[in-house]
Amino acid sequence: MKRPGITLLEVLFAMLVGTIGLLGAISLLPVAIEQANKGREADAQVIVGEAAVNEFKVRGCYLPDLWVVWDGANFLNFNGQAGAWQSHNGTAASPSTSPPQQAAAFCYDPLGVANYLPGTPAYAQFPYSRPTLNIFPSGVRAPVMIRAGMAQFAMNAGVLDVARPYQSVSRQFAETVCFSSDELRLERPEEATSPAITTFDELNMRPETVPDRQFSWFATMCPKTDGQSDEYVLSIAVVHRRPLPPFTPDPLGERVSGITVYDGITGGDAVLHGATEADVAVRNGDWIMLVGTTNTTPGAGVTAEDPQARFSWYKVISSEATATQTSTSPENWDREITLYGPDWTVPTTQTYAVLMTGVTAVFERTIRVQRTSLWY
Repeated sequence: MKRPGITLLEVLFAMLVGTIGLLGAISLLPVAIEQANKGREADAQVIVGEAAVNEFKVRGCYLPDLWVVWDGANFLNFNGQAGAWQSHNGTAASPSTSPPQQAAAFCYDPLGVANYLPGTPAYAQFPYSRPTLNIFPSGVRAPVMIRAGMAQFAMNAGVLDVARPYQSVSRQFAETVCFSSDELRLERPEEATSPAITTFDELNMRPETVPDRQFSWFATMCPKTDGQSDEYVLSIAVVHRRPLPPFTPDPLGERVSGITVYDGITGGDAVLHGATEADVAVRNGDWIMLVGTTNTTPGAGVTAEDPQARFSWYKVISSEATATQTSTSPENWDREITLYGPDWTVPTTQTYAVLMTGVTAVFERTIRVQRTSLWY
């Protein structure tokens, strides 16, 4: 009498099918871990960005009376300088004395100013890699931003003494302001393939936070209209692992490159041009700034102003996997990218790109900047 059952061949075939399924599931683990890490970084970016916006408002960072700038020799109160509210063009680190034409754009960077000035005078402007691209019409200089820091006030018998020299706040204080103190506390299992686990405060029943010091912020402020009003677009840039002393400024930390923008509608397709492959190194998800001018009149000397300067942040939503070397003498590299952001109407021949290492998110708000001083 034959007994019901299965053959050895059927068992082996079932084992083969099961093994293939298990291998497929295992192959998905690295992808899942990578996506989990990206999700954690996205959470941290939102936390840092929203906290930075609140910090900016609470500390009165929109009041230029509370800014300091570096003139090459001393820290000065920004609002006390003649010509402070003008656009600048990369030929002078300090505010010009020419008659005002348009409100300038500014980089508010307490962390950078406290760490690099006065030791690195080039840091008085943004980007600190001074544009030397031969793409602008003859005599027209590439616009840059004045870099301002947070002022540390001098006191005399408990009263503010505006006549005494200004200083930037200390590195420690700037780090307290600009580094996130609300990043999620994570426990990392010993097993490398295991994802990080968010720990919870049992008393308050919420995730615990810790100053992980991976994400920091700085801000740019650009006139919203023609520069005659006090409305500015505040952009809070979140930076992952920003290089700080004792390291010297990374020459690729704030680098500039030429760029060809094709149609400019919501950013659109573009090509970066650089002297080295590193000059055009960007990844999907990075943020870059486009800087340009519609001015074609040659500047007169180092104080020439540009009332038509434009500055806008864009997200890189697509980037060519590898850059293309278009020539060897001189060396030149191109990388095709796709940008997302506001329309860009400045001619390509008068536009350059600022690529800052580690900028992973930008949060924008409209604010009013107090352009009149209470002291001067």
